[in-house]
Amino acid sequence: MKAKVFWLVGFMLLGTLLGAQQYRRIERFGEASLNEPVEMEGTVAQWVSGLGGNFYLLRTNWGESVLVRTSRPLPAIDKRYQVRGVVTEQLGKRFISEEELELIVTETTRETQSAGSAVTVSVQKESASGAPLPPVASEPAAAPAPGGQAMPVPAPAEPKATGTWDSRLVLPIAVGTVGLLALLVGGGLLLRRSRPREEPNPYAIASGPLAQTPLASATPNPPVAPEPQVVAGKTIKIHQPPAGTIKVLPGRFEVAAGDDTVKEIRFFRVPNQAIPEVTFGRLPGAPYVHVQLSSLTVSSRQAKITYQDNRWMLTNFAPESSNPTRVNGRELRVDETVALTEGDRVEMGEVVLIFHTK
Repeated sequence: MKAKVFWLVGFMLLGTLLGAQQYRRIERFGEASLNEPVEMEGTVAQWVSGLGGNFYLLRTNWGESVLVRTSRPLPAIDKRYQVRGVVTEQLGKRFISEEELELIVTETTRETQSAGSAVTVSVQKESASGAPLPPVASEPAAAPAPGGQAMPVPAPAEPKATGTWDSRLVLPIAVGTVGLLALLVGGGLLLRRSRPREEPNPYAIASGPLAQTPLASATPNPPVAPEPQVVAGKTIKIHQPPAGTIKVLPGRFEVAAGDDTVKEIRFFRVPNQAIPEVTFGRLPGAPYVHVQLSSLTVSSRQAKITYQDNRWMLTNFAPESSNPTRVNGRELRVDETVALTEGDRVEMGEVVLIFHTK
C-alpha cells in the first residue's frame, strides 16, 4: 500500500514539474530572445488602448518602457509587478505576452519609541487589488533595563489543544493536495496555450507617449507601373509608355519594309535592367524590352541589341540555314555581335530596319 502511494505522489510531482513553465529572470528587455519565456519586474506606467487587446507599459529599474499584452483586466497604475511571459514579435515590434502577473507587496515599518515603554512595530501590506490591509501589531520588543540591557520578554503561553489529529489522515491529505495542484497548473497552461493570440493593430492610435512612437512602420505600397500602350501592325508589335514615365535612350530603328502601321521603334531604360537590352523574335515578350515580329520569316528568337559604352551592339541568334539576321546585306553567324552605326540596314526576314543614332 505504501509503495503505491509513493508512486502516485511521484507521478503527480513529475506532472507538476513538466507542466510548469521555466522563465528566465532578466533585468533588461534587450537581453531577451524571441519566443523566450522571461520574468522581469517593473512599475506599470500607463495603459495602452486600441492595439487589438489589453496593453500596458512596464517601467523597469533601468528606465526601459516595455510593452506588455495581457488577456486579463489591466493592472493598477504606479504599482510594482512581477511579469512572466513569452517574448513575442509582431510587425517588427517586440513585447511580452503576459502569462502570469504578481503584485509585489511593499512593507513599511513605523517605530514609535518612548522612554521606559515597549516598542511596537506595525506592518502594512497591500492586497493584489491595491487596497491596504489593516495593520497587524507584532509582539512587543524587550523593554530597556536600568543597566542599559534589555529585559527578556516572557514567551506567550501556548494555547491548549482542543483536539488531536489522526496521523493516518496526513498522508492522504498531502497526496490529494499535490494532485490538485498538478491538475490546476497543467490545466491552466493548456488553456493559455490554446487561447488564440490577438494580433496588434499597427494603425491604431495609442494613448500617452506611445502615440508618438508607432508600433511598426507600415510598408508603403509599391509604385504602380504605368499601363503601356500597345502598337500593333501587320507584322510588328511594340509597347509605348506614357509620356514622361520611362527614360528614352538615344538611337532608334526606322521601319523601311515589312509593316505599314509601325514606322519607328524607340528604346527605353527600364528599372530592372542594369544594362539596357531589347530582344526581337516571333514569340511575345515583356513590354519595352521586346519587339515581336509575327512574320513566319522571323525565328522565335531572332536577335537582340544591347546598349554599352554609349553605343548599340546587335547580336544574332538565328542560324544561317533558317532565318539569319543581315546587316548591310551580310548574314551574321549565330551569336555574332556587331556594332550599329548611323544608316545601317538590318534585315530580319521580311522586316527591314534602318538604324539611326538620334
